[in-house]
Amino acid sequence: MCPSFVKGITMKARWLLRRFRPLVPEQICFIDEPIFSAFGSSTYVSVQRDDVVGCLREVTGAVHREGALAGSHCCGNTEWTILIDAGVDIISFDAYAYGETIGLYPERVAEFLSGGGVLAWGIVPTSERIKEENPDSLIKLLEKHIDNLAGKGIDRNLILERCLLTPSCGTGTLTEELSERALNQLSDVSKLLRGRS
Repeated sequence: MCPSFVKGITMKARWLLRRFRPLVPEQICFIDEPIFSAFGSSTYVSVQRDDVVGCLREVTGAVHREGALAGSHCCGNTEWTILIDAGVDIISFDAYAYGETIGLYPERVAEFLSGGGVLAWGIVPTSERIKEENPDSLIKLLEKHIDNLAGKGIDRNLILERCLLTPSCGTGTLTEELSERALNQLSDVSKLLRGRS
């Protein structure tokens, strides 16, 4: 049984989706869950995987019942199969810092992508590191991570077809100038990649 706060999140998600449906008929609801990166640590040793999957599945199920896609974002490393087992449609992750970790689960990621799942690659850093990067360096890093997955037997075209590009996390801690820089670099990375295909 999930705690009452999970029920509250579920109800809020459904309310938001219904509230905005007249304005945006095709919707995505993201569950931002940074604590996933602590799963399995000694601090949370008593937290069981099945409980985590079950509680997250309750929220994703409610989102699906509202006719929306369910995404989940984790800004650290985690056991990515938890999100797959919980029924999310989009896995959003900090590919800038943890891009290689998605490759630890190649069979499950292949199933996820083949079943219509999407990887949202947070390749543009939302930290001071944005000052050190440019679109070419970010594309090089992204291609390294994609090559890692493809090298483990996942069709490269499938990876690219089921790919979104995002910032690595939110920009709330950045100055306005750096926030704009991150979003402009994201746009440039996308345009450059589209031009290559």
